[in-house]
Amino acid sequence: MKGNRGKDIAAASTVYTATAAQNILNVSAVQKARQHTDTFGTKNLPGAVHNKAYYIFCDLDGTLLYSNKEPSRKTINYLRHLKEHFAVTIGIASGRAPSSILPLMKRFEMEDVIDIVIANNGVDTIDIHTGSHHGLIQPETIAEIVNCFHPCPQIITAFHNPDILYATGSSGRVDSIMKMNDLHLIFDPVKDTSYQGAPRVMLLFDPAYRTMVEEAVKQHPIQGVKGYFAEPDIYEFSSCHISKHKAIEAYVQQFKHTLRDVMVFGDSENDIGMLKGCGIGVAMRNAEQTIQDCADWVSVYTNDEDGIYEFLCRHEYLLREKEN
Repeated sequence: MKGNRGKDIAAASTVYTATAAQNILNVSAVQKARQHTDTFGTKNLPGAVHNKAYYIFCDLDGTLLYSNKEPSRKTINYLRHLKEHFAVTIGIASGRAPSSILPLMKRFEMEDVIDIVIANNGVDTIDIHTGSHHGLIQPETIAEIVNCFHPCPQIITAFHNPDILYATGSSGRVDSIMKMNDLHLIFDPVKDTSYQGAPRVMLLFDPAYRTMVEEAVKQHPIQGVKGYFAEPDIYEFSSCHISKHKAIEAYVQQFKHTLRDVMVFGDSENDIGMLKGCGIGVAMRNAEQTIQDCADWVSVYTNDEDGIYEFLCRHEYLLREKEN
């Protein structure tokens, strides 16, 4: 471990001045530019032939959930309708931990709708009967990440162990993670190094410091892990050997299907693999342009405007019908 790594980042952060970009939007022009039908991404040209989907997988944050972190009732009810009338299996593919996803499903009465949950960006695959775990980041790699980034005051490094959150600092974001995952114990991984492997390690920060975080992770790569912005204020590391789309592929192969038989909805960097790899990739309108460019389709509406519901209403023909 190179001891100067964290010091370099801390030094850089002291001279870094966050400048909030003032994007002045002409709202009427934006609304006028919106089409009444969903647009094509650049992954496939208009008119491309798709397999009809046996599966629909949705990311949570920024996709199936509103910005207030509650699911779209309209979308959930419509997914319930699709299960009754089409030969589709409905799944969640999220970076969240099962301890966050499963209580959310129960609270909002989604358990009869969701058949399969892929959590922790592919580490956990959970159906009614079984669950599997693979691809944890090992403790020595976690220690390297912690030692690298904790000297920077703008960054909090955090990760889960069973019933415990480890975090190098406190913030409103840390509190919300504990609440979402029903955690009551928190330890500092700098002082307490008895932690086990974890499915992911998060860098938490104010979105104003995104550019600084981006530069810091580029300058200090960690072997054996990959990183991406999971949310505007979260940069995540996960094992190089796991991903959402690999977990989806492993699941559907049990039923002699392939990724071509899967429709997915996503909005973030950790959704790129499944947007590219699955048969029908739909990026949300609220996704950044680089994410939209990886998809077959771009929804005309955002997550806060029931984008999944609006897309599916117009594109039921992409789903596999039930056999008589």
